[in-house]
Amino acid sequence: MPAVRGRAIPAWEPRSPKATGVTYASSPVGVDHTAGLILNPGLPEDQWAAESQLSQMINVICDSSGFRQVLQPSVNGIRLFCATMYGEEVTREQIADYDWQTLQDVWEFNRRAGGYKDEDDRLPEYMKTEGVGTAKDIVFEFPPEIIHRAKQRLGPWREAFFGLASWLGFSALVLLNGKGGPVAHPFSLWTLFLSRSR
Repeated sequence: MPAVRGRAIPAWEPRSPKATGVTYASSPVGVDHTAGLILNPGLPEDQWAAESQLSQMINVICDSSGFRQVLQPSVNGIRLFCATMYGEEVTREQIADYDWQTLQDVWEFNRRAGGYKDEDDRLPEYMKTEGVGTAKDIVFEFPPEIIHRAKQRLGPWREAFFGLASWLGFSALVLLNGKGGPVAHPFSLWTLFLSRSR
């Protein structure tokens, strides 16, 4: 069974949307489409690590704040919610720093509890040789440095980071226009509420 760090690969095939493959290999939760799904097969190679990291950060702040991804809260919406809940300002820098620290903490937990090393941040070997697509020529083969780059903070975060919602909305945006910008999923009533409560 295809797996990364003991976790089976979900139905989202990582050989074509390669930034998703970077997420599968570098995510602290292992192979998980909810950790940072990027459905943009045409994304240039020099953007794979950054887009994977961005998507992972959006989803980790959603998960660690107690929101469910189905609500599609934006990072800025979560920031405003936390500021209201604690009665003090939460800056964009603070939420981004908290987000990054959460990823680092889970990577460190995995290293200490599971014995995982950087060498474990890879997809199964057969994905490098067995292709998918009509010509069976799409493989997951590129330098491991791209995967390791996703685990190094690549900020400063562009303004759009704070408007992006978690994985479903972000993926819908990429599918629609291939650009990274603010998005609100149609079912994101919570995001709408937070944006109007400023």
